Amino acid sequence: MLLPLENAISLEQVRSIDPAKLVWLGTSLVPYGGLLAANFQPGQVLMVNGATGHFGSAGVAVALVMGAVRVIAPGRSERGLNTLVNQFGERVRPVLLSGDEAIDGNRIAEASEGPIDCMLDSAHRPHPQRCIIDFIRNNDEEMNTHPHLEETQQVGAVLYACLVAV
Repeated sequence: MLLPLENAISLEQVRSIDPAKLVWLGTSLVPYGGLLAANFQPGQVLMVNGATGHFGSAGVAVALVMGAVRVIAPGRSERGLNTLVNQFGERVRPVLLSGDEAIDGNRIAEASEGPIDCMLDSAHRPHPQRCIIDFIRNNDEEMNTHPHLEETQQVGAVLYACLVAV
């Protein structure tokens, strides 16, 4: 392969890094881009819909590195949620989803301990679960807007950053 010398970088220094960690960097860029687009800031509370999935778990990790005070992690896999808490600590607040919107809404409210500032959706569904939207609307303090998101995606105090759009 031919390329300009100024674009060529020796990879000798990364030989000591575990290849699995290097591959994980690419996965981490997807939620990082979503959080940047949502203007996520240190000290905020994030909810990652689909937190036990490939991009969702990366979103949890990236949010914590970016200074999230809490990451609400709803998911259907108890084992996956336990892994997140064991890996990342007490700032991850797992919410085991039951499928019952009232129960799930109460569990999310309990885990969040207050308003949620941003939501990262990696669940690959057209819309987040109704209980999540209802919870966000019930805790609305002010309307956040972002020029790259449609008005229908702006829900109360939560800036809904959809990974699919990033």
